[in-house]
Amino acid sequence: MTYKPGSVIYFRGDVGDKIYVLKNGRVMLTSEDIETGEEIQERVGVGEFFGVKSAFGKYPREENAQVLSPSDVIIFSVYEFEQYAAANTRVVLKMLKVFSTQLRRIHTKVTNLLDQAEQVDPELGLFRIGEYYHRRRQYSQATYALERYLAIYPNGRSSKQARDLLSEVSSHAERYSSEQTTSGGHGETDELSDLGRRYLKAVNQYGNGDFDAAFNLFRAVGQESGEHGEYGLKSLYEAGRCLHALGRHDETIRHFTALLQKFPKMEQLPWALYFIGISYKEKNENDRALSFLRKVQSMAGNDAELRKKASNAINALESE
Repeated sequence: MTYKPGSVIYFRGDVGDKIYVLKNGRVMLTSEDIETGEEIQERVGVGEFFGVKSAFGKYPREENAQVLSPSDVIIFSVYEFEQYAAANTRVVLKMLKVFSTQLRRIHTKVTNLLDQAEQVDPELGLFRIGEYYHRRRQYSQATYALERYLAIYPNGRSSKQARDLLSEVSSHAERYSSEQTTSGGHGETDELSDLGRRYLKAVNQYGNGDFDAAFNLFRAVGQESGEHGEYGLKSLYEAGRCLHALGRHDETIRHFTALLQKFPKMEQLPWALYFIGISYKEKNENDRALSFLRKVQSMAGNDAELRKKASNAINALESE
């Protein structure tokens, strides 16, 4: 494919499955520094490839690719590039070298972005990653980071902001789905699945205090996704939080107990134990409550919010 000077091969935010190799000419990649927000320009050398990560990952392009002089570019689909790379190990080694360098550079910048010559706050760091991707309208990446934040820190310092951002993502996804239905579009996209949109809707309902509706939707999404599906376990966990918010303490205990029996190493284990312990406290079964809450206190790790909640509950019980 031949491009004239000034042509743009793709824009940042575009979604596509094409991978490009510069045969001759000059192409400039322009992106945004994640640390400073300043523009970064990177010249593509003859024989070098670009557009690889976004094509393989099926997420929006991270840079603009602009042609500076008459240029010939070889264009591969992902499948064609896989076949070409399989037959040319030199290409694979070159890719590994490039990606390794990029990862080291990104790691350094993310460390600087999240601060700090002192110890990095992992809770704030994870939220900032989600916030960063949301600001750039890379909604799938934002959703992943913000969901992980809420799974690990469901009552964290930025939990309300995280739910607000997820609500915006949900609204965006619903608008996109409506536009696609109206226009009949079926193009490739990085948008959320129907289960993902419903999960975010339930997150929004919970954040607005509509716990009954959130519980029903979380439970439905969990059942449809299956316990090992993308939204299965986290939906079932969130359903338990809804039961607690509704004051249904016996059901909360049964729900989380059954969940922990099936998934004893689940990511939200300390918080699930906390909700069991606090439910026993609210049922005035103090000995059981203390047993669970002391275990939570010992498992809190870097989760300052969880440790504080468990400690406050223990102090209240011991002072009675």
